[in-house]
Amino acid sequence: MQLKIKQIALYPKNSELKPRIVKFDLKKVNVITGYSQRGKSAIIQIIDYCLGSSECNIPIGKIRDMASMVAIDISLDKVDMFIVRELPDMGSKTNVYYEVYEKGNEINPEDWIINMGGFKSNREDLKNYLSILAGFENIAEKDFEETKSGFDAPASFRDLTAFQFQPQNVIANPTTTF
Repeated sequence: MQLKIKQIALYPKNSELKPRIVKFDLKKVNVITGYSQRGKSAIIQIIDYCLGSSECNIPIGKIRDMASMVAIDISLDKVDMFIVRELPDMGSKTNVYYEVYEKGNEINPEDWIINMGGFKSNREDLKNYLSILAGFENIAEKDFEETKSGFDAPASFRDLTAFQFQPQNVIANPTTTF
């Protein structure tokens, strides 16, 4: 499965403000630079959270203070997906919204929020759908009679996330091979 990130959107808590959108060029290597504490490392956590992480590891700070939802627009082998997750308040569960659309079409994050109620789902459904797209369809969790977790659970798309994004402390460590 080939996954490319087309754009990331941050939806502000203040509904009068427009979402902050970071677009990526799918035909090039995208390099994000900037001063410390400006949100570069948070991009990895936003992507991980939108791809079905059970925990929100987006750092406490400006993004968590100002944003109500985060989104990624991804290009997969056969389809494109727009995935939105609400940011949690202390201890609360969050909603997941996702839309699968045909290649060649574009999602406008500013317009999408108007119709988001029609795309409400849950994290397990998102994980199962991504697992099927990744080729784990014969072992997706919904096929098992009882739901297991941890090391007893079947392999899924989420098991591949360790290979998708390497944290800064691994990349910057000269003694670690990734």
